Amino acid sequence: MQFRDTEAVDGVTVCHAGYHACAEEDRGRVLRDAVDRLNLAGAHCRLVLSPFDYRMLQTVAPEVPEQELRDALRWRVQEMIDFPAGEAAIEYYRLPSPRQAGEGTTLAVLVCRSDLIRAHSELCEGAGLNLGIIDIPELALRNLGARLPECRRGVALLSLQEERGTLQLQKGEEIYISRGLSFGSGLFEGALAGTAAGDEDAAMERLALEVQRSLDYYESFFGQSPVAGLVVTPIAAGTQQLVDGLNRSLAVIARAMDLGALVSWHERLDDATQQKCLTAVGAALREAGVT
Repeated sequence: MQFRDTEAVDGVTVCHAGYHACAEEDRGRVLRDAVDRLNLAGAHCRLVLSPFDYRMLQTVAPEVPEQELRDALRWRVQEMIDFPAGEAAIEYYRLPSPRQAGEGTTLAVLVCRSDLIRAHSELCEGAGLNLGIIDIPELALRNLGARLPECRRGVALLSLQEERGTLQLQKGEEIYISRGLSFGSGLFEGALAGTAAGDEDAAMERLALEVQRSLDYYESFFGQSPVAGLVVTPIAAGTQQLVDGLNRSLAVIARAMDLGALVSWHERLDDATQQKCLTAVGAALREAGVT
């Protein structure tokens, strides 16, 4: 994705967005070709990890000085991962306090292999890009959610990629709940096309149940008022049918997200491209002032 700063209200204009499917061994070549074609040599870039590249764990913050926290977390999570803690890259963010605050602050801890981070860095550098930040889908989605009008009162975000999804509840820029879903938009392709009515009911019921459980937990555990709405990010086909199905199954009002309403575009993108480029847009918004 290529973008530039502007003086518009949103601060960013997307000049180009595209998805290039390729085998893993061809990533370097495909990325170099794209950099050459778009004249991006030397440009700053943001990279978003795949959900399969890392684990997100929750733990109570160790009682150590801030500068020692990352090292303390490394040993706290060593029994939760399947590789040596010394080979792990560790990042974290704080979660809001529950209604009945317990002892200590709860942290969401991101753990991935250091050699994977090095491989991604070398991939970008080999293509002539200046890698600035390696992000994760949860925070990229948070950046998009922070621009929604519902966000001040609280918003639920449902983002489905082809094989898996994310359900996230946030208020302002604070993430309260972020749940990975073991299914994605592929579960709904036949149903939304109207070719499998029985499957449509079962898939929608499963999704609505996941959403309702998270909404209930958000209100009860954190003592929050109901969210202002459920915003569904685009899927390749059937976005509005998915929204309509959720509106029939849930009390909360659902609507579709249009990235064109959150940032400026040189040309309107179809839902399939928006689905593929969603996290890239969210990661780019870091540079537009979303911390």
